[in-house]
Amino acid sequence: MNKTAILFCQCRDVPQNQFHSDSARQLLTGMDVSVFVLDDLCSIALHEKSFLREIENEYPNKIVMACYPRVVENLFLQNEISFSNFKVINFHDLKSADQLRYELSCLEVSEGEASFSTVKSSLGVPSWFPVIDQSRCTHCGKCARIQIKN
Repeated sequence: MNKTAILFCQCRDVPQNQFHSDSARQLLTGMDVSVFVLDDLCSIALHEKSFLREIENEYPNKIVMACYPRVVENLFLQNEISFSNFKVINFHDLKSADQLRYELSCLEVSEGEASFSTVKSSLGVPSWFPVIDQSRCTHCGKCARIQIKN
């Protein structure tokens, strides 16, 4: 079993991730990792907590390929998910497969053969919902007034 799990968020409602999905998937094939392709990390954190607990228990190293690190950290915190020893690679910062290769090498991911699994949430919610960063919250109420478009 690989020691590193990569949670690869497809963010089901964000089409610009497709470039990163194709190039990242190709690059990850040659890495010694277990890749879990998630249809949507927000939905899974909200509704499929047992899956994330299994990852926590089985893998000492975890890489979350999603959006902003602070959002991912607060998503886990808000949903009471204890996730240790994880790093976030922000899709919004990646411009090429070479940059992703560099990020993975900095995280000491070695070459090898990846295993891929697909994880879909049964929860039918939009791919984003407000995540509260308690350290920055001023109790203004904007998060409660957000309108999510379907």
